[in-house]
Amino acid sequence: MLDKRLKSRRFAREVLIEAMEDDDPHVLMMAIRDVMRAQGMSVEQVAQDAGLNAKSLLRALNGERSPNFATARAILNAIGYALSISHRKTKRKVAAG
Repeated sequence: MLDKRLKSRRFAREVLIEAMEDDDPHVLMMAIRDVMRAQGMSVEQVAQDAGLNAKSLLRALNGERSPNFATARAILNAIGYALSISHRKTKRKVAAG
C-alpha cells in the first residue's frame, strides 16, 4: 500500500535520503518509484525529463537493473530532488600510503 505521506515533498525527501543511506541501488529505485506514484508522476515524463528511455527507467524502478550514479542522479533531478554532500559526524581514519 502506497504511503499517503509521500505526497508531502518533505516526507518524500526523508524517505529518499534513508534509501540512499541503505547503499542498495534497488532500495533507492523502489523509493523513487513510490514517490513518483504518490506524487502522480508518469514513467514517460520522468524518463523524458531525465533523458532516459522509458523502458530502461521502468526496468530500474522494478529492480530489473541497477542504475549507475549518473542515471540515479538524473532520475532524482527529474522528480525534483538533488543530491548533496554533508559532513559525517563520525570520522574515518584515512589509510596512509
